[in-house]
This record gives sequence, structure tokens and C-alpha cells, in this order.
Amino acid sequence: MNTSPILLMAPLYPPTQQELESRWTVRRLFEAADADALLDELAADCRVVVTTGGRGIDAGAMARLPKLALVACFGVGVDAIDVDYCKAHGIAVTNTPDVLTEDVADLALALLLATLRRIPAGDRFVREGRWLKGSMPLTQSLQGRKV
Repeated sequence: MNTSPILLMAPLYPPTQQELESRWTVRRLFEAADADALLDELAADCRVVVTTGGRGIDAGAMARLPKLALVACFGVGVDAIDVDYCKAHGIAVTNTPDVLTEDVADLALALLLATLRRIPAGDRFVREGRWLKGSMPLTQSLQGRKV
């Protein structure tokens, strides 16, 4: 195990976090009773911050970690990371581009079909027993359409 501490800003997917913790000394800022005290404690040694796209890290926190060399973001976006500060201080920033591209496309098609075919309304129609009193109106089809 590498004893150089890594600052974890937010929880990760459990298997990913477990793997990280099996190889490194991980300090969890999101669980710290006193975040300022933890940052002070890590100031002398912390070279890596691991965060998420939603949590990020601001310039104030990074300034308290003078040896910081890497901000690893488990997410597509880096909007919550002060990238300008990182550039000015030679801190590398990584993210996971395109990790959700196919999943977003799948969901978009699923929502398109659910809307067009009125799947949620059909589900309610059956669950509420309305099918016993009559049929549900017909829905539209994707047949002949470009997607």
C-alpha cells in the first residue's frame, strides 16, 4: 500500500472506492467532522485529490495543499473544479470523457419510446384495473420515422 495520502472529496462507486482504498491511504473529506483540520493535516503530504463531477474542488481548498499535483475527477464534467487555478499552479486534471455517451443515447431512445407509446400511462391503466372497463387509446409508432 502506498502511504502517500489521497484526499477523497465525495464517495465513489463502492467497488471503485474499495480498490482505491486497498492501494492508497485515503482520507475522506466528506466524512470529516472538521474539514479544515483535515486539510491542515494533509497539507504537507497530499499530492492527489480524487473527486466527482458534481463535488469538484475549489481554489481555496487546493491552495491549502501546496504539494497537490493531480485532481482526478470521476465524472465527465470538470465544472466544479477550478481548472484555471490548476493550470496556473501546474496541477493536472483528469476526467472520464465519453463514459456515459452510450448510456445517455440508450436512455434517450427509451424515453422516446416510452413517450411515443405512452408506456407509463399504459402501466397505470393496467395496474388500476381500467383495462376491465375498456381499452386504452392507441398510441403512435416509430415505424417509418428517422431516429
